Amino acid sequence: MSCQVKKVLSLLVVFVMTFSPIVQAMDIIIEDPTPDTTPPQIIEVIPSVEMEVSPTQSQTFRLKITDDLSGVKSVYVHFKHSSGLLKVVPIKILSDDLFEGTFAVNKYEKFGEWKLYSVNVTDKKENNTTYYSMETGYFQVFDFSSIIYIVSGTELRPISDPPVLQSIEINTSSDNKTASPLEPVTITVKVLDDNLDDSSVGVRVKSSSGSYYYTSLAYNPTTQLHSGKLHINLYGSLGEWIVESVSMLDGFNSITAYNSKLGLNQEEEFTFENDSFYVVGTTPDFISPSLDTLERSLIQVSSKKAIFKLGATFSDNLSGISHASVGYLRPNKSRFSVPFVKGLDGKYFAEIPIDQYDQLGKWELEYVSVIDRNSNSSLIYNSAIRPFGTISKDFSPYSFTVRGLITIEPVVPFGIDTNFTQVELLPGDRRLLTTNLTYSDGNYKDVSAMSTGTTYYSNTGKLKVEMDGTIVVSSEITPGEYFIDVKHGAFYKRIKVLVPGEFSKKNRLIVSPLNLSLAKGSTHRLSILAEIDGNLYDINGSGNGVTYVNQYPQLVSVDSSGLVKNLTDTILTTKLEVHYKDLKTTVEIRLDGPPKIEAIISSPSEIELYRGTNVQINSRALYSDGSSENITNSLNTTYTSSLASRVTVDETGLIRVPVNASYGYSTITVKNGANFSKILIKVIEDLSNVMSGIEVKSPETSLERGARHQLEVMGAYPTGHKDITSSLEGTTYVSSVPNRVSVNAEGLLSVPEGASYGDVTITVKNGTFVQKLMVTVAEDTSKTLGGIEVKGPEASLERGARHQLEVMGAYPTGHKDITSSLEGTTYVSSVPNRVSVNAEGLLSVPEGASYGDATITVKNGTFVQKLMVTVAEDTSKTLGGIEVKGPEASLERGARHQLEVMGAYPTGHKDITSSLEGTTYVSSVPNRVSVNAEGLLSVPEGASYGDVTITVKNGTFVQKLMVTVAEDPNKILGGIEVKGPETSLERGARHQLEVMGAYPTGHKDITSSLEGTTYVSSVPNRVSVNAEGLLSVPEGASYGDVTITVKNGTFVQKLMVTVAEDPNKILGGIEVKGPETSLERGARHQLEVIGAYPTGHKDITSSKEGTTYLSSVPGRVSVNSEGLLTVPLGASYGSAIITVKHGVISYKITVTVSENPYSILQEILVTDSSIYLRKGETYSLSVQGVYLLRTEDLTLGSTGTTYLSSVPSRVVASSDGVLSVPFSASAGTAVITIRNGQKNVKKTIQVIN
Repeated sequence: MSCQVKKVLSLLVVFVMTFSPIVQAMDIIIEDPTPDTTPPQIIEVIPSVEMEVSPTQSQTFRLKITDDLSGVKSVYVHFKHSSGLLKVVPIKILSDDLFEGTFAVNKYEKFGEWKLYSVNVTDKKENNTTYYSMETGYFQVFDFSSIIYIVSGTELRPISDPPVLQSIEINTSSDNKTASPLEPVTITVKVLDDNLDDSSVGVRVKSSSGSYYYTSLAYNPTTQLHSGKLHINLYGSLGEWIVESVSMLDGFNSITAYNSKLGLNQEEEFTFENDSFYVVGTTPDFISPSLDTLERSLIQVSSKKAIFKLGATFSDNLSGISHASVGYLRPNKSRFSVPFVKGLDGKYFAEIPIDQYDQLGKWELEYVSVIDRNSNSSLIYNSAIRPFGTISKDFSPYSFTVRGLITIEPVVPFGIDTNFTQVELLPGDRRLLTTNLTYSDGNYKDVSAMSTGTTYYSNTGKLKVEMDGTIVVSSEITPGEYFIDVKHGAFYKRIKVLVPGEFSKKNRLIVSPLNLSLAKGSTHRLSILAEIDGNLYDINGSGNGVTYVNQYPQLVSVDSSGLVKNLTDTILTTKLEVHYKDLKTTVEIRLDGPPKIEAIISSPSEIELYRGTNVQINSRALYSDGSSENITNSLNTTYTSSLASRVTVDETGLIRVPVNASYGYSTITVKNGANFSKILIKVIEDLSNVMSGIEVKSPETSLERGARHQLEVMGAYPTGHKDITSSLEGTTYVSSVPNRVSVNAEGLLSVPEGASYGDVTITVKNGTFVQKLMVTVAEDTSKTLGGIEVKGPEASLERGARHQLEVMGAYPTGHKDITSSLEGTTYVSSVPNRVSVNAEGLLSVPEGASYGDATITVKNGTFVQKLMVTVAEDTSKTLGGIEVKGPEASLERGARHQLEVMGAYPTGHKDITSSLEGTTYVSSVPNRVSVNAEGLLSVPEGASYGDVTITVKNGTFVQKLMVTVAEDPNKILGGIEVKGPETSLERGARHQLEVMGAYPTGHKDITSSLEGTTYVSSVPNRVSVNAEGLLSVPEGASYGDVTITVKNGTFVQKLMVTVAEDPNKILGGIEVKGPETSLERGARHQLEVIGAYPTGHKDITSSKEGTTYLSSVPGRVSVNSEGLLTVPLGASYGSAIITVKHGVISYKITVTVSENPYSILQEILVTDSSIYLRKGETYSLSVQGVYLLRTEDLTLGSTGTTYLSSVPSRVVASSDGVLSVPFSASAGTAVITIRNGQKNVKKTIQVIN
């Protein structure tokens, strides 16, 4: 076991303060951590037997893919058509390393060749790569050439017009077109299309709040209308809902038409009166859900697997939680997310499995996402990773570190939770409000009482909270909605209190909290809602129209998203006005000065370690305002060991135990300022490495001379057995008779070739354990030859024949082939010039050998065997006759025909056509039919008709056959048919004629001049025709008719071709799309020009389309030949007219150059409070620039800011805002003028003694 840590005794130092988390041991061990960092590999591609694919026939192929550690997770395959089109093929898993794909096509798939193009492979740890085919030349390639499919039997997709929207009709059950959750809307659409039976229609509706809802419509073949119902969500917005778009699909074409009233400027738009309805009777939900509690835990599944588990509670004001998820960053910063699953107790859980193949290092929680059933969502980022997210929270306590040992952050407070978030109370009622401080481990502490530091704030004096947290309602309170803000440390919670009765709701801003406390440097993001006309809107974040009026911007800052930050040490109360449209409210902010560290907690607090192991400390500081911070790597955090020879710790908190450390205790002290925590380390012996005995495996039989044998030595340990054969394990070996059996340092036994027979004692030792074994050296009787058996030829040999003898030796253990001379076998022939035999037993009969017998003597050791070999003629090769197969019909001029000659032998027939078999051929009339040496007949093109005798001879056998030369009646042309263009041709057009010849056996394409077809044009300068029948119309050709004469032999056909203009290419107008807003200096913008043609619209922006551009003021706005507008950096402000022209049609647009309002400095602020300086002191000013939607630090002179002191002898101001008081300065004031552009501000500096 390579695991570093034996066990964890406890996780946290118990600390005494307002927050007292429960100590919990949660560190888990993963044995043998081996991170998987490499993607899977393709080992082999296995093609299907056949290549043909059609709509009714698919083919399967297989891929062998392996992964070195975690295993293959997914495989994605793309095929590529010769046209460049890609196709995804589904893959199924057959086994861990075998995958199968099925290549199938539909009736409209492209026919022709499809090749395997790429294979994307991912393992279970998200290591990913893509292999491409060799021909791509990419970096990562594999030979996919064996997997190619030929697709046939498909059709071209029919060309048809897309659906056309004819009308929309909206009906509700009421006359005033109102709908509610109980009264759905019926939407009916009429579509014009030639394929309505296969059509589908969907409608997207935009609600009054801007949300979208989609419904599919069903087709009624009787009415030929599409109709369906839209059910109103119980929490949808009130007011007018309008049809935004209609999507139509007919199986071949898809198109979406948009409502022109919405100003979307889409290509397909509609305008109908009956396109909206009004929603009533809902309770609108526009408020995003919130995260209330979050806890973490570790679960040991096995020695190689653990689970990091998160538990969360969420709340939503109306519709309820739909789903939630959590996102994490692995140590290499790759992202993954895990869904939360709701448990039976209403809590949500997410699990992250960790095994031996996962990455080592820190895993960080990046965000938590939660969505309600009305699609309102909250995305809460980890402020430690993304501090400027719209919603952020410190999730660093939910990080964990994997190093074999999984360590987690110390337990810290997460927030406060209450027993209810809204309550209905009557005048005079009392209700106990229970407030719990929740911790990151799932525990909590009751902090309802004010004595625990909890405070309560109400927006009315008639609603109070007593010391124990009891809400008391005054008997004089009037009906209405009120709230109580609960605060504990840095945590806030708002409770809504409803006093029933009649009351009028006014439009209002709801900001939480209204009473805010901040320590220096700390931040809090305000929650901002707007209640308007009975609807409650979430307007958190920037860009929603919320603005702020800050009483003391030099003391407290607020950004556009409502993030408030304390900038000063000053302790005072200030106010912040929040504005939205005509609504406003005021937040009171108490600035409390810098928070103090009240305690340091470290994890783990006690742990046992083996020599040579390490563990990472995680430390957090708990502050007086209830917040916490990870200080493990802080510059102010120090680590010391009470006994460095036993346990060391570095500046990052990594604890190491030296391999030679003594056993016992050492204390690690973690210190930050005056605060510290201690960690108790106990170094213990790893008993799993203590050996209890050895076992040696000796040779099972005696060894012969020259033999070698490797000993095997196993050590017995508490955890099992281990191979300790190697000398590196401390094992030694000694032989009692080295010249009989020697043994080397690694336990290899060797018997010398001349060793004496007898016994040897081998002594094996490791530590205090010794084992002896007896090794015997003896002759191997199994190798003594007991006889030989020779296998010769079964029949006589003919001249030129060769035959290999086979010699088998009989041994005690069985038979063995000893044919080779290396086995000691020898061969002798009694008549070498009749049958010779070589040293390896190969018999050879010379070509001129005499017929007769020869004795072959075979010998091995004392064993001899003789066999008789006979040389005789092979009667099976004597020719008995010939048979010639000639042409079955007469031959025409130019024809060729191969004769076939079969020889009759005693053993059967044999093809003897070749001259190598001794067959010869002679023609009686060579100039009519010639025959070559291989029996190939050839008829010359000009041969005379008639008969020819072909004489075929082999040996004494002769056969003659008659060949007739005559004309082929099937090749006599009976007429021609010419197919020309179906419509007139335009200038520049080309068209290929097709000429078909009629023959007795059918029709044949005779378009080519090689077939004897000729072409002539009556007006070549209008329409020319080349020798292959290709018509060409010159660009400047005159309009009119031309006669094309086509001739083949005695057959002639004429066709009329007309040259005329193509009306579909006549430009009817142009439309130019320019910039929607003014351009600033340095900006660039691409114009878009659309041409209107009878067949539709076309992009004609490019100069290649004939479009030209001209600017009236090139120094202000220039335009190039492709329509790209460019504003020079020094351009003057004003307008320029851009003239766009195509042919005789022109279009003008006006482009305005103006300053970007978002880049205009509105105001400069000096955030410093009153400044008092003494002689010799320096002070750095902080200057902030206020822009339309942002603030920017303008302190440095490089930003354009200048500083001027009214009394330089008293206060000197540097170019970067650093003030210094000379030692010679007099007491008094100096005014610093700070200027940037047109804005300036003055700051008074008081110099005191």
